[in-house]
Amino acid sequence: MGSVNVRNNKLYLDFRYMKQRYQKTTLLDNTSPNRRQLQELLKQIKAKINLGKFKYQRYFPNSPKCEFFSSLERKKVEISVDNLQSLPSFSSFAETW
Repeated sequence: MGSVNVRNNKLYLDFRYMKQRYQKTTLLDNTSPNRRQLQELLKQIKAKINLGKFKYQRYFPNSPKCEFFSSLERKKVEISVDNLQSLPSFSSFAETW
């Protein structure tokens, strides 16, 4: 689901989120401590994605994709509020049943 790779002796993260592939380059040199640090970060990202709690903006605040993910989150909240308003109350549902 993700990996830590090297390009021009710099480490980068390669992972999938929302059916898209993301490659995030870092300024870290390809050393064992840096690789371990990024592998730990990737492990956290994968866990958050699996739990549905991953916030792209929190991990990559300077990315141009932040606005895209912010707009998706706003839409998600709007949809869930609309769904709640369209649901019948328990008493009307029980009466219909």
